[in-house]
Amino acid sequence: GGPAPAAAPVPVKQELLQQMLRLGSPDTGSSGLGADEDTIDLVGMLFDYAVQDRNLPAPIAAQLGRLQIPNLKVALMDPEFIAHKAHPARRLLDEVAKACVGWSEESDRDHRLYDKVREVVGSLLHDFDDDTGIFERLSADFSDFIEKNRKRAELVERRTTESARGKERLEVAQRAAARALLERLEGRQLPPMVRDLLSRKWSNYLVLTFLRHGEDSSEWRAATRFIDDFAWSVEPKKGEADRLRLRELTPEIERLLRQGLASTGLHEGHLQELWDEVARIYRQQQAPTAASRAPEPAGTPE
Repeated sequence: GGPAPAAAPVPVKQELLQQMLRLGSPDTGSSGLGADEDTIDLVGMLFDYAVQDRNLPAPIAAQLGRLQIPNLKVALMDPEFIAHKAHPARRLLDEVAKACVGWSEESDRDHRLYDKVREVVGSLLHDFDDDTGIFERLSADFSDFIEKNRKRAELVERRTTESARGKERLEVAQRAAARALLERLEGRQLPPMVRDLLSRKWSNYLVLTFLRHGEDSSEWRAATRFIDDFAWSVEPKKGEADRLRLRELTPEIERLLRQGLASTGLHEGHLQELWDEVARIYRQQQAPTAASRAPEPAGTPE
């Protein structure tokens, strides 16, 4: 469960006087009540400033309101409390109140901050007797919590921003890859296997190259030039010169294809299957006149 609804306001001064009587303050006799009443008023003013003037949300105000008793105990024990803003008890109250300005259920969905405030309040109510060092310890602990929370929030924000930028860059890269393929493949009659390999698998390599090196890089130019060379290599060959060029180009096409697709995460077995299909197309290209003297394309099994 989250923060409890704020309780209806109680007459604070009256409650504090009763608490002081229960605490057995040495000044709370019928004759000396005036001095303690002044202290109560001053502590109340401090709380008004810390909580009301900052317009803290009701659940937080309700938690901090519970700190008036421990702070009153300090004020009665230590005159420095009223006189000095830097007193550990006042500093703790101020730090907690400052950290909670603008608090809301939406901004603290996991109740991380609210639970920490409740923990601080609980520690003081339960553990504070006469050792004012507890305020220093809780203040250091709370500051550490706030700093870690700030870093955590910054990290989340940075990751969100980077993720949005990354998504944007990915979309730009995907469009560039699609454009490069469309420009080079439009109107060409290619075997379905080759068209699929380029549009599905090589496009992943294009995206990766765009993201790593950009559109003006030699890597991008090589990756897009490969589309032209590969598409040409599987088209019907018109004569011996074309078939000779294909034989010369084949090892480089195999090297670039394997290297590019391996970088996108395709494993060796899959790469070998793809290349076997490409090599089959090449053998058919060589068949018309040169099958008997054509060397087997590199990497093709016997």
